[in-house]
Amino acid sequence: MVAVLRQSLILVADDEPALLRVFKRILEADGHQVETVPSGAAALALMAHTEFDLVLSDLQMPEMDGLALLRSIREQRPNLPFILLTGNLADHATTSSIENHVTRYLTKPVETRLLCKTVALALKVRH
Repeated sequence: MVAVLRQSLILVADDEPALLRVFKRILEADGHQVETVPSGAAALALMAHTEFDLVLSDLQMPEMDGLALLRSIREQRPNLPFILLTGNLADHATTSSIENHVTRYLTKPVETRLLCKTVALALKVRH
């Protein structure tokens, strides 16, 4: 009997619709299933009934920023890979995300190859 591997399900949270479309296109072309949401609050709402393999989130979003999303996720899913995207890496964000076990930081704009490699490594560590 041959085992069928399922595609990884990735949640992308970013308040910029154009970036959501780009990340979705890149990650789906790399073989993943992707759900996108425009905020951290929307991400948590979707996670309440969907089991994701990885979260990719912008740091700065309205309502709930990426660090608040990371803290909320860590309470329920401490080992879920979480990649934080930022256009401006600040010291306070670095310290807080390290304390909450961010898997990796990526600085926007991110190269396609680096994004795919980072996602693959994070998923490999998870499994």
